[in-house]
Amino acid sequence: QKTLVQEDFSRFAKIRQRYNVIQLARIDGQEIIHVNFDGKESKLVDSQDLPSINGESFFETIRALGEGQYAVLPLMAFDTKVSKGNFRGPVIRFGMPLFTPGSQKVGVLVLTTFADNLLEAFSDISNGNILLSDSNGYLIGHPDSEIRDNWVLHDKDEKLRHFIDQSLFSKIFRQESGLITDHSEEILSFQKIAFNPEDTSDFWIGILSQKREDV
Repeated sequence: QKTLVQEDFSRFAKIRQRYNVIQLARIDGQEIIHVNFDGKESKLVDSQDLPSINGESFFETIRALGEGQYAVLPLMAFDTKVSKGNFRGPVIRFGMPLFTPGSQKVGVLVLTTFADNLLEAFSDISNGNILLSDSNGYLIGHPDSEIRDNWVLHDKDEKLRHFIDQSLFSKIFRQESGLITDHSEEILSFQKIAFNPEDTSDFWIGILSQKREDV
């Protein structure tokens, strides 16, 4: 039965071509199945190499959910740059706990998907530019393709504070939303995007920059 599930996961990753990691783990965090997709082929991790994800923040968040619930875990640039993640670009995790017919929680399913399409859609506007930062200050979206490539290729750590004044950076991170009209020739509007009302430490910040004459 495990072999059939492994084959299903591998086919799913290859057909959809959007999920670079599929993880099935027991409730104690030990992985049972792990599928990697490199953009062309899906590959199963050997049983002896399957790690435990117990203690990982994303696993703890998913394990705490109830039956029928699922989690959308925010794209965090810092997390996706960690070497053990081995991600070749920005990602978002989706997860849900698994239950027996008798409602006993027995494991979790985690799907990690490429986020490039989402980021392209987020930045597709006709008037102005959008920057997207995570709560650590790392840029995860920028209209300049060279800066995006630097991030994806890990050539450098691009941070929001590299592109705006420190005083503006502090103001944006302190407030939930706002409008900045005294920033050179541009008007900035910003909004925090929270994913978990019970844990506001992880969020995105969207910043729209527009020239005054275009507003």
